[in-house]
Amino acid sequence: ILQPADVHWNRPFKTAMKEKWRQWLTEGEVEFTRTGERKSASYDMVVHWVSQCWKALSQDLVAKSFRECGIVGVGPDEFHQRLCLILQDELVNEQEEHSGLTDTEEEGEGEEDVEDD
Repeated sequence: ILQPADVHWNRPFKTAMKEKWRQWLTEGEVEFTRTGERKSASYDMVVHWVSQCWKALSQDLVAKSFRECGIVGVGPDEFHQRLCLILQDELVNEQEEHSGLTDTEEEGEGEEDVEDD
């Protein structure tokens, strides 16, 4: 699911984030800690930058990235169905791991056959 970001829109997103950081660093209000170090950008400010940069990405670019990476075929419904199947499969696997039973024990294999006399 992360491949579309890597292939198509991580670069423009990171470039926009770096520009926000650069603007803050060069033009923003400078505050210092008690020890004289420059304070970092606030969590709220960084979240605001992320929101702005995400909104600046073209919706068509994001949708195209999923199609070109083969994650989505025709529309968002297919993507949703695939995610549901992945999540269901992972939930089943997680439940099996926590049950402590192996695949053979769950299927009844490994039990001795009892012959009727």
